[in-house]
Amino acid sequence: MSSIVSLSEKEEFIQNVQKWNYIEGQIKDANEKVKKMRTLKSNFGTKICSYLEKNHSIKNKIAIGNDEIHMYSKKEYTPLSFSYIENKLKEIIQDEKQVEFVIQYLKDNREITVTNDLRKIHK
Repeated sequence: MSSIVSLSEKEEFIQNVQKWNYIEGQIKDANEKVKKMRTLKSNFGTKICSYLEKNHSIKNKIAIGNDEIHMYSKKEYTPLSFSYIENKLKEIIQDEKQVEFVIQYLKDNREITVTNDLRKIHK
C-alpha cells in the first residue's frame, strides 16, 4: 500500500484548515463582543438593583412592554476545589496524613478523557 495522499485529499485538507481558521477567528470575535456585553449588562444590573434597594421598592419588578425584569437574591457557591475540600476536611479530620491521603486519592482517581483538538497560537 502506498502512503501517498491524493491531490484531492490534500486540497480538501488545505480547505478544511482554512475554514477552521476562519471559523476560529469568527468565534474569537463573537466571544469578545459577548464578554463586553455581559460586562455592560452586569454594570447596569448592579445600578438597577442598587436603585431598587435604595428606594425600598416593594415589588422588585420593572415592566418593559410585555416583559418584566425581576430582582431576586441568588446564592453563589464557591467551586469545589481541592484546596477548599482539603481545608474543610482538616476541620473534621484531626489526622493530617489522612486528609493528605484522601486528597491524593481524589486527585489520582479522577476520570481522565483524552481527545485530540486544535489550538491556534497567535504570534
